[in-house]
Amino acid sequence: MLNAELSKEISRSVSVIITTYNDDEEILRNAVASIFKQTRFPEELIVVDDGSIEDTSQKVLDDFTGIPGVNAILLKKENGGPSSARNYGLARATSDYVTFLDSDDVMLPDNLQQKFNQLSMLPDEYFGVYGTYLKMPENKVHVYKDHDGLANPDEVGKANGIPGGVHTYLFRKSALESVGGFDESLVHNEDFDLIIRMIKRGLLCKGSQGTGFIRNYEENSLTRSDAYYKTYNSVANFLDKAEEFDYFSALELRRRRKYNELRLAKRIGKYGGSKKSMFQHLAKGFAILPPENKKEWLAYFFLKLNINGLFYK
Repeated sequence: MLNAELSKEISRSVSVIITTYNDDEEILRNAVASIFKQTRFPEELIVVDDGSIEDTSQKVLDDFTGIPGVNAILLKKENGGPSSARNYGLARATSDYVTFLDSDDVMLPDNLQQKFNQLSMLPDEYFGVYGTYLKMPENKVHVYKDHDGLANPDEVGKANGIPGGVHTYLFRKSALESVGGFDESLVHNEDFDLIIRMIKRGLLCKGSQGTGFIRNYEENSLTRSDAYYKTYNSVANFLDKAEEFDYFSALELRRRRKYNELRLAKRIGKYGGSKKSMFQHLAKGFAILPPENKKEWLAYFFLKLNINGLFYK
């Protein structure tokens, strides 16, 4: 009986925040259901509806009302974007620890237990612990390095570095509050920005704690030119802030600016955009920083062939 009471008390230390906006009912239901399948329940599940047209979030949460172990809370607000919705949920969370889940992702059953066991043993200087995730439809684990201590901002968001996405972490709520939560002026890389601000504050992190969730990544939304140009411009805004506040080394900042140009060029080519625009962004990227790997060298030579008039006259 004592062990059962202790387990119950420990479980009341985590808030899970899911933000939703015009999501398909089945997709949101799968995300919410995954919280009720945890081997260690959180104290509360906070679903923030960021101004959806339909009442889908209410329908989904109604199905989980009364299930013992988790206090499910639905908050509704006017549409303000993911960072605004996360901050809204964070301000109303009552637990010491907080984690986030996208509405189209699914948390694996041992995620909260594994991360809580680690974070609860660490001093307050640790802003959180992280794991990795299974990327679908590739069915491939995204690998991050094992780390313990102060992280290098240059490694944030890189494979074999440390995660930039907040969904891979269990955070100490006080650490999130100490940097003011998410920057609501950013609509891309706002996760990276949050992690880096905590690192720049001198806070520590620890990982990797295993695979915590399934990320269902769909690129269909990027087939519209306005979508991938918006992503490009949003990343550029983040990098401007990163330069202003000295987030990265000079070389890493150039590398990320180059990658933003090359990624846009790749999407323009993949989705049938203007070849002239594609080559302009390739040229802009390699003007920022020369090729550094085989794929970049191939793209560089392809650019040079075009400049010499051999392709796409």
